[in-house]
Amino acid sequence: MTKENIELLARPILHETIFGVAPREIMGAYQFKKIKKQVQLEANNHCMICDRYVPHKAGDWIYTHEVYHVDKKKKCYTLERYIGICRECHEYIHIGRLNVLYKNGKISKDDFDRIVNRGNSLLKTVNLKKEPNDDFYAPYYLEYEGQRFMNDINPEIAIEFHKKGGNILHYKDAMRLDDESIYYKKSK
Repeated sequence: MTKENIELLARPILHETIFGVAPREIMGAYQFKKIKKQVQLEANNHCMICDRYVPHKAGDWIYTHEVYHVDKKKKCYTLERYIGICRECHEYIHIGRLNVLYKNGKISKDDFDRIVNRGNSLLKTVNLKKEPNDDFYAPYYLEYEGQRFMNDINPEIAIEFHKKGGNILHYKDAMRLDDESIYYKKSK
């Protein structure tokens, strides 16, 4: 458990135009499985944030989480590294998704509170709090292997981004755009 890794819990939620946009979605399942296996070996059955032992059984395994550098001037995410973390730390990092799960009855109030309180307690050990995302709706993109990527949540922004050479990934909760050719073709 390092201060640098605990600080990852304080990062704000992703920008809306980045939901579902990740190197794992671009590189394809085969390549990502190799990375995931390497991250799991490095984690050695321990969360790299809270150091909890993770037994790798149903519902309790190491999640491979992407850590990004966010350039607020360029409105750009770039991959820094991967980290192996437990479910609770992963849910806390993605607290926006955690809120949706709770509101939709997918997790109990007790589980929600336990995850949030645990994350807040870890942050308190390094004198930090969860940061808000002050420009959640701004059109951020991911730069990966020399290409730019964004999702289709906001169709107007996605179409303009594509016209300027950007790649579009479909986000599962968004309506598909009429022009299917606009979408990035993933590797297998």
